[in-house]
Amino acid sequence: MKTLPLMWLLLLGCVGRCQQLRPLDSTTAKTEYSFVVRPGRPPLTVRVEIGAGGKIGDALVFRHDGSTPLQRLASCRPDLAMELYQGDENMVLVEQADFNFDGYDDLKLLQVYVPHLGKSTFCVYLWDEKTSRFQYEPQIPMPDPIPHPESQTITTHNEYMGGTSSDSVYVWLAGKIIPIAEWGLANEGGSAGANADCPWTAWCSKRINGKMRNVAMKRTGCNASDPEPVRCTPPAPSVYAPRKP
Repeated sequence: MKTLPLMWLLLLGCVGRCQQLRPLDSTTAKTEYSFVVRPGRPPLTVRVEIGAGGKIGDALVFRHDGSTPLQRLASCRPDLAMELYQGDENMVLVEQADFNFDGYDDLKLLQVYVPHLGKSTFCVYLWDEKTSRFQYEPQIPMPDPIPHPESQTITTHNEYMGGTSSDSVYVWLAGKIIPIAEWGLANEGGSAGANADCPWTAWCSKRINGKMRNVAMKRTGCNASDPEPVRCTPPAPSVYAPRKP
């Protein structure tokens, strides 16, 4: 029940679209963003570089009213970064959220957007208050990670063509991001015997004694009925002592 590889996301997002449109003129793209790591702090300016062919490049970070870059954030997947085309002038390339729940907002730089799946893949850079710099964090799950400060969890939701879907919940533990619950629906086709008319599998896995274990699985969608997911309540994040600010 894994997410699509980044290469497939890129290819799916480009089918048809890339052949019909011209690369975006970098002078017309929205490339500059104001970024406050914490309320009351002077804003930083983040400027995304766009290549001659419209390809998303590195991001430059400037202090408030500064003309010299404070930092260059190299694209984490320059080989797969998407090319922007006419019509993408207002596409949001930079967003912010607190991914490690330390009270400082972090930065995510768009790499790939797949319109018909509504999925985005990013490079995520965590703010380090000690150095006043951003640091790339490859552990953040993709695509479309959503941090939840109230529970100190990060979640992802994936939907694929054909109705297959999956959800995952992650926490920080000793500087590592680990999954604590995963569930979903998969259309695996009917099998011989009693399951021939039940093409869907609903499943749930939870972290138990340090390992992800399958705790529920059932065949569903029988006789052309709508598939039903299994109930999968994530363990309390406090069990895993999530990272504190």
